[in-house]
Amino acid sequence: MILALDSSTSWMSMGLFEKDKTFFEVSHHTTMGHSRLIFRYLERLGEEFNFLEVIQAVVVGLGPGFFTGVKIATMIGKSLAYALQKPVYGFSTLEVMANQVSEAEVQACGYQVLVPVIMHKRNEVFWTELNPDFRVNPGDLNIQTGSLESFVNALGKPKDSLIITPWAELKTYFENQGLNCYYSPFAFPQARSLAHLYFLRQSQCSSHWTTLFQLVPIYGSKIFHG
Repeated sequence: MILALDSSTSWMSMGLFEKDKTFFEVSHHTTMGHSRLIFRYLERLGEEFNFLEVIQAVVVGLGPGFFTGVKIATMIGKSLAYALQKPVYGFSTLEVMANQVSEAEVQACGYQVLVPVIMHKRNEVFWTELNPDFRVNPGDLNIQTGSLESFVNALGKPKDSLIITPWAELKTYFENQGLNCYYSPFAFPQARSLAHLYFLRQSQCSSHWTTLFQLVPIYGSKIFHG
């Protein structure tokens, strides 16, 4: 069993999972109070599932996103892993969002590039461009930051690209520019998608609780050490 947790955006999502089974999952949209909600649910998980005795690993969304939100999930995840002497793993929240588009849909529509987009600030967004096989061949993330206009200008072959973003206002803007967008209510980063990435890449993952602080959160195109 693993604990998966992401609070990089306005959506907080967490849950307990095995490869083919969901024990618990919850998601909230909130502009503040991520840590309060997380601790409340951790307490509930302890009471109902005794999860501290059975989890094998902790998996967190590393960002990019809002500075405080990214920090909360990674620090809580690391603290739990350290206290329980369990490994902790992390994946970019952008990958988590793209993973929520089914492979069948990608193939049926002929998309060559998946483009998850996260709101930043001052009319700016974070994004990256992923090949459809990124789930098993992740490669290097090239996370970019810029204005909406620079994003649209930078996107090559828009007919072959699918934008994934949970912000309805961004979806509307992009569609008005003639771009393809995934249905936004299903685009927010979900804990089950984070767990799914872990199980897909488990054989490629390597971690130990004594080296957990080598896992660092991502803020835009930069990595923050601390």
